[in-house]
Amino acid sequence: LLFSYDQCKLAFLAFPKRHGQIPTNKDVFARSRSSALNFLLSEMVNFGPFAADGKEGYRRREQLCSEAINTIVALCVDSPSAGKKDASNSVPDVMSIRKLILESLSRAVKDAASIESVDARFGKITGLAELCNRMLSLRVDNGTSKPVDDTPMHIAKIMLEKNFVATLTHVLADVDFNYPNVRNLISSVLRPLEYL
Repeated sequence: LLFSYDQCKLAFLAFPKRHGQIPTNKDVFARSRSSALNFLLSEMVNFGPFAADGKEGYRRREQLCSEAINTIVALCVDSPSAGKKDASNSVPDVMSIRKLILESLSRAVKDAASIESVDARFGKITGLAELCNRMLSLRVDNGTSKPVDDTPMHIAKIMLEKNFVATLTHVLADVDFNYPNVRNLISSVLRPLEYL
């Protein structure tokens, strides 16, 4: 639904609203923080401690993180109905949604650097870096008549405006090389930096 309909994106970002009330752009962008988006970024986009609860537990956590990442990426994609908007419909501009998501993502990366536990911090950073990578390497055929999908390019431009290069580089400066999964952590952070 998030890939297909802009109104679903708005409803998701405006959650929680009273049942039956139709969300508006003002509900989402006036407060600049979406509860649902913040929940995904703070709780779900996190690989957790490396093999802390066994191989099966880590795989389950990795799958849950991947689904949360897919949900956030779906919010950033142009829907197939994007070219069919009429003036009477108050559907948000997808570019505004992308900016909101990337502002929240930048804040989440900066906040992750202050987590005390090394395992928890690096699991969180790995998840957020993977989200950045998937947003930048996004390839979706959504049925629009656009010959070239410019979504990754627009996301990269916003990331550069929001100073993601410095933020991700700062994360690399704080890496503890005694961490058991340091190779995956560093490669996860370098992939979005390579795109940018």
